[in-house]
Amino acid sequence: MHPPDFERRMQTTWGGNWHPHKRKAATALSTRTGKERSPSDLAQIDERNVGLCRVKPDGTVEGLVAEDVQADFIRSESTLGPNIPAKIRERFVAARDFVAYGWFKYEFYTVAVFWSLSCLEMALRLKFSETHPGPLTLIRKKASEVVAFHEVEERVKHGWHIEGMPAFNFSLHSLLIWAQEADFLLPGTNIKAVLTLRNSMAHPSHFNWVVPAGNSLEVFRLVIGTILRLWPH
Repeated sequence: MHPPDFERRMQTTWGGNWHPHKRKAATALSTRTGKERSPSDLAQIDERNVGLCRVKPDGTVEGLVAEDVQADFIRSESTLGPNIPAKIRERFVAARDFVAYGWFKYEFYTVAVFWSLSCLEMALRLKFSETHPGPLTLIRKKASEVVAFHEVEERVKHGWHIEGMPAFNFSLHSLLIWAQEADFLLPGTNIKAVLTLRNSMAHPSHFNWVVPAGNSLEVFRLVIGTILRLWPH
């Protein structure tokens, strides 16, 4: 984990100011190219959403509009209890907003999937820090040291491991394995499938994912369900 106050400093420097004393010369705003899209153009429905529908319990088919797509995500999000950390809630709002934008740009449904999976990773990290607040004993060969929690992740990168957890390295894979062993994951969660989906989006090589709204909702619900097990009502 990062040292204290790291998050605030990162937020106030737009991801880290690597040259704090270097000043850039003021530059005028660039002129338009003629290819910019107007707000009215951006607000046009993506043609891939035309005809979007679902089958109701009685077997009839119901056409969907933008609000219908958002409603399913909002209902799922509303199940989160008061114990959910604020930072996790904020991240879910962003995931839900990406779904709303998906009505106008279909690829945003895919972005919502990736963002939902990032919510899962963030939640697992937070829960791990709650259950292992430190100080923690680290082992490397025959040496051992007791360190504060915020030092552990960096030490693990340099060959140390948490006592009793030799394979844990703060990766999403190790977090999922830990969560499974702690009974935090939903029954039947396919860790390999979650990792494959997330890694193929984070490290693309051969194709671009295009995920429909319905599949995006499935991932969203999976993450919501897992987080409810991390912080029950």
